[in-house]
Amino acid sequence: MKKIICLLCMLVPAASCPLPAEEKPKAQAPQYELETVKIQKEDIVAKVNGRLIGASELYGRLVSAGEARKMLNLMIREVIVGDEAKKQQLSVTGPELQDAMAQMQKQFGTPTEFDEWMKNQGLSVDELKTQITTNLLEEKLVVKARKLEVTKKEIQEFFDNNKEKLSTPEQVRCRYILVKDKQKADDLALALRAGADFDIMAKAKSEDPANKENAGGDTGFFARGTVAKEIEDAAFALKIGEIGGPVKVKQGYYIMKMVEKKAAKPATFDKETQAHIKDYLLHSKISNTLSGYLTELESASKIEIY
Repeated sequence: MKKIICLLCMLVPAASCPLPAEEKPKAQAPQYELETVKIQKEDIVAKVNGRLIGASELYGRLVSAGEARKMLNLMIREVIVGDEAKKQQLSVTGPELQDAMAQMQKQFGTPTEFDEWMKNQGLSVDELKTQITTNLLEEKLVVKARKLEVTKKEIQEFFDNNKEKLSTPEQVRCRYILVKDKQKADDLALALRAGADFDIMAKAKSEDPANKENAGGDTGFFARGTVAKEIEDAAFALKIGEIGGPVKVKQGYYIMKMVEKKAAKPATFDKETQAHIKDYLLHSKISNTLSGYLTELESASKIEIY
């Protein structure tokens, strides 16, 4: 792979430069003094206590910290993968992208938490879609190039060796209200046991912001060992429709209502389980071979870094 490395330099107009008589000087953008450096108005990214920070200065710091090179490498990889996908006539469909986006969002408790993560990463929705599309194309490319597949024998062996892990433990689904004051919690529990509508009370009284987005504080199904011990003990002791609490936790006091229970189920070698195992084993093979494959693609590409 041929790489051409060039030095970047800043061109500063000379203080005096004779112009031909027939030409008139072009209008210049307003300039602002920053110590001995002049910054074009459109180059300003911040102003702090009268001190201007320019895009060139910001870029220089990013380069020094290695962050600019990381982003450049990511952009280079997107181009390489996109070009190879076109050659191999591979693409990502709308439903595939939507499903991958949905799977990512499921990793977060609420839409607000997902949005906050996006903000912290400095990602727009379009940028995230681009990254996900690139990842999906990488997987399709390496599967085709390395002829990756999962056999029925591999699926059966994995099932036989992991029956306990593949079994479904007992699970419960509750609604909850969180308040910080003990007296408020006692009053809410009393009202709910007297017949007050839990959904309405959760939206009106809960001090957990998630209740505003999550219908009536629905926890979804959870198993033992996945929530705080105090909540787990109280929840699994409830009967369907029963109100539990207040339960003292670090954040305050929980009042819960049992909505649904699922009994534990042993693992079965059905089509759904086989599909999950096949997907897991295929992605394991992809993970083990992807890095080497991408290195080969990069080596076969003409990359010029200035």
